[in-house]
Amino acid sequence: MEFRAPEPRSWAEVVTSLGVVLGTTRFVGGQPLPVVALPVAPHLRAYATFGERLVEAEAATRWGKSFVEIVGHAVTNLTEHPPELVREGRLLRIVAGDGAAAARLLVPGFVAAAQEEVDGRAIFAIPERGTCLVAGAIDPEEVALLFDAALTTWHESDEPLSPVVYTKTDEGDAFEPLQLGEDHPSFLRARRAEVLLLGSVYAEQRASLEGLADAPELAPFEVTSHDGLGVVTASVALEQEPALLPASELVLLRPASNAEPVIVRAASLAESHLLVRVPDFDPPRYALVRFPSPGEIAALVAAGA
Repeated sequence: MEFRAPEPRSWAEVVTSLGVVLGTTRFVGGQPLPVVALPVAPHLRAYATFGERLVEAEAATRWGKSFVEIVGHAVTNLTEHPPELVREGRLLRIVAGDGAAAARLLVPGFVAAAQEEVDGRAIFAIPERGTCLVAGAIDPEEVALLFDAALTTWHESDEPLSPVVYTKTDEGDAFEPLQLGEDHPSFLRARRAEVLLLGSVYAEQRASLEGLADAPELAPFEVTSHDGLGVVTASVALEQEPALLPASELVLLRPASNAEPVIVRAASLAESHLLVRVPDFDPPRYALVRFPSPGEIAALVAAGA
């Protein structure tokens, strides 16, 4: 999908041909791409398209339309091509001839129709643009099947979207990752999926700054194992090479001296007023106010990691 808009056209010329696709946050220079898009879930947006191109934000001003109006018309256009709901074993698959099965989640009434076909709350996997799988949340085996199918497709796709399993929010106007208790058989599947999605978005954000002069240094988002916490997210802060950190659970502090690196909780750094959020980054980035002194590091370690 190209990022630039076609030649300027009037609203009347484009309104009936607008399309919509779901996608992760796209970046230019570390910032979200200036296109017509609305958030639909954490790190996922509904992008308005025209002629296989994303619609630039400037077009909304030219047409005198809000992002909500433009995306709303694009979703309405989807209703002209109803998809099929096909059972595949214990899961349901949305089959759409236009290759935009995932975007059918945005069509009014679609979730309600899917709800009638499953037991328990309807849950959805959209591992790529052309795939939307549905199951019921009441059966743990069905939930596991959906997570596994989502992860496999996401890994194998040339245009991966998300490995996360979603459900409609209680307010009904957006989607959120399926929340499972620690005793649920798929709890670790759900956590892994959210971490993988966040890691992929942070990687795209970081890649968008490569080769740019005077670009801020962005620390990578990493996933590692911890003896007491299991699988955790982490970032590395170097005293001699300051970088903006991703939102991670742990931070590995590497002093400029020959002192051993130390692992501390990011929350402890924030509570000590040593870590602050940097404006205008989505997903968020954080900066150390200064590198902690040896005494502060000792206190952070004592706070637990």
